[in-house]
Amino acid sequence: MKIKHILPFFLILIGCEETIDKPTSSEDQVKELVAEKGSSFEDFLITFSKDTNFQQDHQEDTLLFQYYDGTEEGGFVTEKVDYGIHFDLTYHDSFASQKVDAYMQEIKQYEDSVVISQKGVDNGIRVDFVFIPKDTTWVLHKWVDYSY
Repeated sequence: MKIKHILPFFLILIGCEETIDKPTSSEDQVKELVAEKGSSFEDFLITFSKDTNFQQDHQEDTLLFQYYDGTEEGGFVTEKVDYGIHFDLTYHDSFASQKVDAYMQEIKQYEDSVVISQKGVDNGIRVDFVFIPKDTTWVLHKWVDYSY
């Protein structure tokens, strides 16, 4: 008879076990975002490029802009940009063979970010757009212009 009374007590204790959410790393967030609902970063990028309001909602409040300052030493200047700029990051293979401003685009996935690299074809263009996971979505964190 004692077993009948003790068994429900243990079941209640097991059922009431407190779970503690451990913080997720940036790497885990990237993996979750890529796997979420079967969507990919490329799907996110299409919406990001086409919808100005969506894009503004998915940029850091103070976006970092780094660019080459033209000195011999190869110095870079970093500015904080707090106004909305619309970036069209859609890409088609024909962009690599344009007569003017031809470039190629590559999407690189890292442990804590996704970087869109645009590299010019014989014209000095080179720009990186860095996206990081934030609150279950992607945000544009900074863009770096290596062009000369």
